[in-house]
Formats: sequence, C-alpha cells, structure tokens
Amino acid sequence: MPVRDPRLRIGGKVTAKACHVVHLSKCARRYGVNKHSKRLVGTVLDVTTTPVSITTGRTFTLITAVYDFGESLFKEKTLNIRSVKAFVPPEDEGMSLIEELAAEALQAAEADMEAGNLMEESVEAPVAEMVETPADIEPDTLVDTEPNTPVDTEPDSPVAEIVETLVDTDTSLDTESENPVATVHQTEWYVNERKTRLDVNGHVYVRHFHIRTSVGDLIGQDSDNGVRFSRLEYFLLMFPPTQLTTMCRLTNTQLAQQNKNPITSGELLRFFGMLILTTKFEFSSRAQLWSTTAPSKYIPAPSFGRTGMSRQRFDNIWKYIRWSEQCPVRPDGMSTHVHRWQLVDNFVTRFNEHRSENFVPSHLICVDESISRWYGQGGDWINHGLPNYIAIDRKPENGCEIQNAACGQSGIMLRLKLVKGKTITDDEEGDKEDEYLPHGAKIIKELVRPWWGSDRIVCADSYFASVVTAVELKRIGLRFIGVVKSATRRYPMAYLSQLEMTSRGEWKGLVTDGILDESCDLMAFVWVDRDRRYFISTASNLNRGWNPVRYRWRQVDTSPDADPERVEINIAQPVAAEVYYSCCAMIDRHNRSWQDTLMLERKLGTWDWLTRVNLSIFGIIVVDTWLAYSQCTGIGKSAGREEKQKDFYSALAEELVDNQYDSVGSRKVGRDELDKDSPTISRTGEPQCGLSAHLTPTKRKRKNKDGTIKNQRQQGRCLVCSKKTTYNTAGQTSSLMHRVHRHLPKKPLIVNVARKI
Repeated sequence: MPVRDPRLRIGGKVTAKACHVVHLSKCARRYGVNKHSKRLVGTVLDVTTTPVSITTGRTFTLITAVYDFGESLFKEKTLNIRSVKAFVPPEDEGMSLIEELAAEALQAAEADMEAGNLMEESVEAPVAEMVETPADIEPDTLVDTEPNTPVDTEPDSPVAEIVETLVDTDTSLDTESENPVATVHQTEWYVNERKTRLDVNGHVYVRHFHIRTSVGDLIGQDSDNGVRFSRLEYFLLMFPPTQLTTMCRLTNTQLAQQNKNPITSGELLRFFGMLILTTKFEFSSRAQLWSTTAPSKYIPAPSFGRTGMSRQRFDNIWKYIRWSEQCPVRPDGMSTHVHRWQLVDNFVTRFNEHRSENFVPSHLICVDESISRWYGQGGDWINHGLPNYIAIDRKPENGCEIQNAACGQSGIMLRLKLVKGKTITDDEEGDKEDEYLPHGAKIIKELVRPWWGSDRIVCADSYFASVVTAVELKRIGLRFIGVVKSATRRYPMAYLSQLEMTSRGEWKGLVTDGILDESCDLMAFVWVDRDRRYFISTASNLNRGWNPVRYRWRQVDTSPDADPERVEINIAQPVAAEVYYSCCAMIDRHNRSWQDTLMLERKLGTWDWLTRVNLSIFGIIVVDTWLAYSQCTGIGKSAGREEKQKDFYSALAEELVDNQYDSVGSRKVGRDELDKDSPTISRTGEPQCGLSAHLTPTKRKRKNKDGTIKNQRQQGRCLVCSKKTTYNTAGQTSSLMHRVHRHLPKKPLIVNVARKI
C-alpha cells in the first residue's frame, strides 16, 4: 500500500527552514535578511517513529534528510516532522542536481520493488554516494569553497555541466548592467565589475607622517634611528609649548593667592614626571609615595623625596594647578554649563592648533571616540561636577566622551572634540551650512577640518558613516570608507542584504555615477567575515587584497577528550576592506595604551572632574610621545634595541624629573671638553675669573645686633632645596649647589662655566 505522506517516504523531497538545519549565525552570514525565511530542499534518508510517551501520550516522528545549500554543499539533519514540509516543485523551474540524483535513486528503488527486492537495499547505495564527504570535515559544519570558484568535476560529465550553469548564475553580478538594480531615494545603483576593479574617483597616493621640530626640520618613520632626540624632547614635540607657559602663569596666580612659592616650567615638567611615576607603584594614599620604609623586603620604598619635590609641594601643585583660563565670575547670559567647560576648552584648543601646525598625517585618517573615566557627580540634572556625563552600554567606561581623529599610520592623535551635551546649541557645534547634514557628518567634518582638500582617506565606524557623509567629504576634497549599519538613507541595504553568499571571504558590490557636479562615484559593497559587513566608499577598489592571517582554537578531532588545536585561518578580503581595517582600530589601540598600560585614571583618584578630564588629555599626549618615539627611532624592530611601552614610560618619567628646562641655552660638558679652545658651557650661570669659575665661600661675615662683625661667614639658602650654605658661584647661589653643597670637599671645588649662548 503506497504511503500518502511524501515526507515519510525514503527518497522523497522535503523542505525545511535553513535556520533549523544550521546555526542562525551561519544563516545570517549566508542569506542576510532572509535568514529566518529561507527554505532548503532535501532528500529523506530515514524516518523514525518514537513510541507513545507515557506523560503526554504523543508519538514523535523524526525525519533525517540531506539538504542542498547549493555550490555542492550538503548538510544532513534530523528534524521533527512538524518542522518539515512536503516539497512542491514550481511549474516553470527544472530540477536541481540533487533533485535529479534523488529522482534517479527513486526510479531505481521502484524498479527493485517490482523485482521483489527490499527498498532499503536499493536506496542505501545511491544516497550514501550522494552525501559522501571527506573524513576530516565535521558533520555539523558546511564545506566552504573559495568565492567564485567552480567545483572540481570531470569535464565531460553531466554533473560538470550542471555545476557550471549554477556557477554562472551565481556570478551574474559580475557582469555589467545598463539598468539600475536598486534605486534608493533617487540614487541609482548599478552592477559594474569593471568599475569596481578600478580605484573609485581615481588613485590616492600613499603618504607618510612627519613631525615638524622647532627649527622646521621634519622627522618621520625610521628617520631617527640614531636617536638624536631624547624622550623628553619627543614629549616637548607633542606637548603644546604655549600650554606649558599658560599653565605656569595660571597656576602661579592660584599659588600667589595662597602665599605659596611660584612654579617654573621645569618644576611643572618634574610634576608631570612624578604623575607618570605614580602609575608604577601600588598605594592606598599618595602620602605612601614619599615613604622611605619599604613595604616588604622584596619591594623597595618609593622614596619620592629623591625627585627633589616634597609631598607638601606636590599636593599644593595638585590642588592649585590650572590647565585653561576661566572667567573668575560667570558673566550674565552665560550658562553654568558653558562656564564650567572653560576649565578644559583652552587646553583642547591649543592641542588642536599645535597638532595641525606641527604634525603632518599620513594618507589615512581614523575618526572615532574615547571616554575619560569618571563615576562622580555630573550631568544635566545638576550644575556641579562633569557638565555632560556619558553612559553607553557598549563602552567599557563611563564619563566624558571625547571625539577624536588620529593618523591612520602612526596612531598619533590629530584633533580632539569634547562632547558637551544638549545644552550646547548647533551654532556652537558647526557652521550654519551644515544645518541639514546628519549629526555624524557634522562631527567628522569638524574633526578633519585642517586637512580639507588634501585628498586623504577618512575611515570611520557606523556612528559617522552614511552616503551623505561620503558625498560631503568628497565635496570638501576628502575620501571616505565606512561601515554602514543604521544610516541607510540612499544606501542599497535592502538589495545587498538579500544576496546569498556561499562562504566567508566573499564580497559583492554596486556603484553609482554622477551624484555631484564633480561626478563623484560611490561604491557600496558587502563582505562576509564572521558576519556580514556593509561598506560605503569613495576610494579604493574591490580587487582581492591581502588575506589576514588569524590563529584560532578549533576542535579538529571530535573524539571524546581530544585536545583542541591551534588553526591558521585565512579569510579573503577586497582592497577597500583591507584599507579600512588597517586604519579603523588606531584610536581603539590608543585608548588601550592610555587606559590599560599607562593607567593614569586608575592610579590617581580625584573628586575633581576637571582634574580627571585634563589628566586624560595629558595621558593622550604621553601615549603620543611613545608612538612618535617608537616609530621614528625604530625601537622594537631591530634586534638588541627592543623597548616595551611600560619601560618607555618609566624612562620618560625619569627624564621629566631630572629635566634642565629652566637652564636655557645650556648643555652638559664632559671632562674631555675642558681643554678645548671653545668656551665650556655649564648650567650654573655667568663665568667668573676668566673662562673657569670655582665654587668659593662667601667673603661676607655675620654681624651681631650691635653691628660688630663675627668670625662666621654669612649664610644663604639654596634656591632649589632651601637648605643653608656658605658657598656660591659668581656671588649667588645656584641649582648646581643643590648637588654639591651636601658633600663639600675640604678644598675648593672647581666648576667650569661659560657665558650663556
């Protein structure tokens, strides 16, 4: 008696949803938006009926079938009969390869039935031959093939003809189309493989970054292999010089109001060095840093007193330091929100001006955001603390958001922009001509303003990326490559998301012509990696680029208790995606160096929000110093010269503490230079007794109250350490005596000095 339900017939055709056959993530990667609705055609291999359940009284029927994914990919899966539907063939479509094989197997089975043979023996061999796969491939995974690559078959077999037809059908997008395949908001998109293989809007020439010194010289990648400049000099190249003098002036105003000693530029640099040194120790209070008692016999004492700055002096500078100008009294009409931001605004402005004038970025610019860690009071609900508090779930920290641009080659920050919140009007955020632009387009234009018209490539994530952003940047003379997620206006998202992609490493793209008067061309493409990623670009092409090599742990041996193996994975990618991913992570890498390696925010606690935000910007400058020093000197590339990032911060802190910044026009002189004809140079002051000066006791005597002279010499105090001494150079105390008066020899100490240059 024949079976009425075709689903229960071995060799019959059935359909099931793709998300029931394989994991949903694989369906999303392969079928895009059709991941929940795509149905696959399969051939029944086995039907199993379970006995009646005692608890529910139901009978379960399980159907095992092999499903066709196309491109010679098959998957065997056992599903409940409720998830399997009978296959209804379309009237105008022919049979696929697996359908023909199943039909041949069914005809052979019916012939054997008529001959009196068992049905299982007749169907078993053809089905086993159809689903035969290599032994080293997991049963629950698909067999991926290279994109646009035909399957190896015999050239004269009928199967080869069928596979060739399928491959030609799948690669139909590679042909040029005269009519648009998608029209989105009056923007027409075309299939044009020839145009996608050429650079969109022309070629972009490769440029390298350069740093301009104070005398106008340019240093760049591996140009300082001889290490002509010290770490301190690289720091001064990154730190705005006007910021240093302004901080001294503003801090001295605060110190004078409290009757404290004024601060100099050299002492401020020493303070910076001590800030970096604090990140090398574990402490519960800053007072422990000046302790001379070791906490353990294996851990030395910090002994910060050896730096030349006492704990009280450090606390005074920490309390009264100022980074930006602020009106003493809030003017009428100015909100408290704007008034508080003045404590940071000038520092950001000087940073941006210094970088735009003294740093030349490469041909790639990365745009992203950073977070200054803050968990204190602040926000729109209170006029105290941080004026705008940002809390985003996808961000590891909460606090002040800083939108920034960085060089895509070196990772050095180029420009900063504080996110000030809704209380700041649009007029203060940008030009009136940008009124109708999306918010991301406004921000990215402001971040790359100094490089308008330079034809550089700007790479940004989905916060900034859109078709409008790409068109606007092309109008001002810049290129753009970005990932599109939610800003899909004028973007062919519906068309690209419905394309079926056979495997990871495959891509397909569209182009458009003449959006602007300058004939700006846009390119939209989808690339499949772990998931689908959609790009908009006005630069580069879709030729095959460099394959990134990844190492992942995989369970290759599926036997019980088998060890996992380290597997090398190569995923093909187009050139446009290669350019984007070589640049887009620069700011994220910078954030990790600033927050996890330097750790200023974690080590130095504060209840003052402006100290936290300004120290975060200072941390950005310190990381920029490391990036500039490591790439210009080639540290880490050549054997024997490796230097880790943490070691660099320790050495930089040492040079900042021992700086001689206040001794203008001076340098150290070795013993071998004492006999040279040229005058020697010292850090002590003016020459005395010819070319050389000697440290001698003063000739003045102490006096009694009645005016009579004593036998003791008149004492003075050192200008650096404030300790009493009777020795001076050129009739005055100097910083040199801070080093020599503690252990004065019995005979006069000869010190070589010369006139200042």
